[in-house]
Amino acid sequence: METIPAAPKGGTLLDWVTRYERADYDPVVFYDNTGKGRREHFTAPELAIINEHVAIKASSDRTAVTELYEMLEAAFDRENDLIRKQNKELGAKVHKELRVPNIDTFRERCNQIPRGHLELAYLGKEAARNKNAAVRFGIDTDRPLERIELDESQVDLMTIMMLAGLWNKLTKAEKDVVSRVRLWITAAIDTATRNLLGLRFHPEEPSASTAVATLGMVFQDKSQLSETLGCVTRWKQQGNAEEVVIDSATWLASMAVRVAVLDAGACFFQPKAGDPRSKGTIERWFRTINRDALATFAGRTWGSPDEMGDLTASEQASIAYDQYAELMYRFLIDVYHNTAHYGLQGETPLAAWERLNKFYKPTPPMSQNIHRHIFGVKGTRKLTNAGIRFLGIQYWSKALHHLFLKKDIDVSIRVGISDLGMISVKHEQGWLNVPALHQEFAGMSVWKWMAFNKRLRILNQATAKVHRSVALRAKEYLRNQAEIARVEAQLGTAVVNDDDFKRWEKSLAHTVEIIDDEEEEVPVLHDESNLIDLYSDMHAGMLLAREEAKAQKRAAEHAKTSKRGNSDRSKRPSASVEAAPATDRSSSSLDPAPAIAPSTSSRFDR
Repeated sequence: METIPAAPKGGTLLDWVTRYERADYDPVVFYDNTGKGRREHFTAPELAIINEHVAIKASSDRTAVTELYEMLEAAFDRENDLIRKQNKELGAKVHKELRVPNIDTFRERCNQIPRGHLELAYLGKEAARNKNAAVRFGIDTDRPLERIELDESQVDLMTIMMLAGLWNKLTKAEKDVVSRVRLWITAAIDTATRNLLGLRFHPEEPSASTAVATLGMVFQDKSQLSETLGCVTRWKQQGNAEEVVIDSATWLASMAVRVAVLDAGACFFQPKAGDPRSKGTIERWFRTINRDALATFAGRTWGSPDEMGDLTASEQASIAYDQYAELMYRFLIDVYHNTAHYGLQGETPLAAWERLNKFYKPTPPMSQNIHRHIFGVKGTRKLTNAGIRFLGIQYWSKALHHLFLKKDIDVSIRVGISDLGMISVKHEQGWLNVPALHQEFAGMSVWKWMAFNKRLRILNQATAKVHRSVALRAKEYLRNQAEIARVEAQLGTAVVNDDDFKRWEKSLAHTVEIIDDEEEEVPVLHDESNLIDLYSDMHAGMLLAREEAKAQKRAAEHAKTSKRGNSDRSKRPSASVEAAPATDRSSSSLDPAPAIAPSTSSRFDR
């Protein structure tokens, strides 16, 4: 048995009591740290050299420990040479030589550097902070639509065509065109259930229009889109979002996006730049899609150039756009939503959506009129006593006429591209729902309306009169066309804006009037027109218009820079300017290049 220690002497006990009282009766003063606070083995000069080389370990050079130890030995040798030289001059060993630590001791001291310090040196401030932050898995959400994250990502069409086995079958000219093509993805995801609520594929660069168009899908039922693409699962996820998290890009922080979010009744949250943890769900989703979805393209053959016929490089790129978008939609709707998700503890996103919606009853969906007020395509039109004319369709209401009586000005409108039966007109007290004069336009999309005009051959007319029975038969015919439904899905097309509407209005009839059959003899419908060419031209025109706008902007900036340079040269002293021979300005390299090079090879080349 262990022997009981002898009783302390009186002085020792008095010392204990005194320490206890001075520590405000904190028993931590009796903690025995014998051996914990031993003195440093190395002297101050030795520590100075050791710490200097340990600090090099926590630098951006990422030097290996063995290399650092060789540098350490060389430093000690130099110091010891100086010490031996001094002792030789003094005639005695006055100064002791420095002791060199072994490599294990040096490695142990390097390993004592905090990991955060090393990552700060290796990765940089922002990356080290994101990696070592306390919260790494995003913000916890419990309810569907409690938090929506929206962001963009870019897809390389060349990579897709390589995976599809089509790249090696293209000519060099076609490869040059396709290699410059990029396709953008704008997506909105629900963080609580990981369900995809909005998705747009567009060849144009991201903008406020693409963000608003994608955000508008969050508040809509997308079942018709999934049925058009032949998906097994219905894409019915929709609702009113509570908070929308958007990246810090300039176009996402624009007033148009902010107004759309706030008008929809959601909070607008924009994290600071370089903080992916604030929107980690959408960031992680893009990485998953780039890894899993692209695997579906491997080994998939989209045909050969012989099977495609006489197609240009731009038309092949358009086919790749549409087919990529279709496959991605089908993958996300049927595969992603029905696959067990690690972040949901093995539950599928669709099952999580249905389960949580039973506990948290969703708010009533947004009406079509309110959706058009918020997410409709913005435009400006002239208000007259006959109302407003848009794409050849006349819109009129009593409230709109009262607005005309107050002031004859241009008014702001919002148009829903899926239904031209009614438009929204800005009023001082809100938005007015203004219907078309003829009910035949109800439920007609912009794409069907363009096809309607071509089928009845009423393009480029001042006033076109269409019999009601003819309009109904044409509308029914267009409703049954599967190709039109695919075009309405806007798989890989640019987002429609008011500039597109104004360009299309130039080819449409000025006004289209629906008349009764008794007024005139009912004509016979013409043969079916090739409507696919019409859509192809419309989409190509949208892209061409955007390219022209960019080229004009570059030309204006170039002209402004050239003008500034000429102004600076004109300020120089006249004596220093030498006379130069006259040259032809048309051949000068300072002249800006034409905005769009003339070409007839393909729409994309133009």
